[in-house]
Amino acid sequence: KELLISPTDRNHEKERSPMATVTLKGTECHTNGELPNIGDIAPSIKLTDGDLAEVTLDNFANKKKLLNIVPSLDTDVCQISTKKFNEYAAGKDDIAIIAISADLPFAQSRFCNAEKLSHVRLWCAPRRWTTRRYRRTRRCGIRCQQ
Repeated sequence: KELLISPTDRNHEKERSPMATVTLKGTECHTNGELPNIGDIAPSIKLTDGDLAEVTLDNFANKKKLLNIVPSLDTDVCQISTKKFNEYAAGKDDIAIIAISADLPFAQSRFCNAEKLSHVRLWCAPRRWTTRRYRRTRRCGIRCQQ
């Protein structure tokens, strides 16, 4: 495995994180951390929902959970993925689709109402939460475009 110092770690001189290799539009990229395997249990999380209540994955204990983790719902790519997941969730009562972004719950609610999303739950995470908690950020300079 290739090891690289992660710039997001506090003790970046001491800590090294493993990396996974993925391909995006034909270009090889690396992630901060390994990708999960099928069947892995997601780490526990405590975030905030649109009512400013603390929520965890245990809120949906009897459902499959699909996490759509995006930086901000104010970007086209993040909006598109969240709308696609909302379409996918329609009529699937055994799945909880949760869009997690750093946007404040009020901005998430505005987006949800404007786009008439009713099947995706929106949770607010602190900035850089995904790099600290899930460590699955892309490390190459490719911009995602539709």
